[in-house]
Amino acid sequence: MSLFNLGNIERTGKYLDKAEAAFTATLKVFTRQSQPLQWAFEQNNLGDVSWNRASHGGGKPEYLKAIAFFENAKQGFAEASYTIPIPLTDQKIDLVKQQLAKM
Repeated sequence: MSLFNLGNIERTGKYLDKAEAAFTATLKVFTRQSQPLQWAFEQNNLGDVSWNRASHGGGKPEYLKAIAFFENAKQGFAEASYTIPIPLTDQKIDLVKQQLAKM
């Protein structure tokens, strides 16, 4: 998360790229089958990275990736019977869709 936060502060792709690589690497350990809750959190993190990129000029493809990651996260949370983050994830999806509609 530190790399992601640095990417937010500095608004550079350098840190977001590193954050994305770290989150993606964790998916080798936290698979959907073995640890759906951790997998869902990593999907959420990847959604945040894509949303951030989109907001800083990444455009429509990054917005669409963010939505897909957030949808995956929702499914993972539901599969793990951990529904607390689902409303927040729905809000993120709505916000991303609103930003996408303004393009």
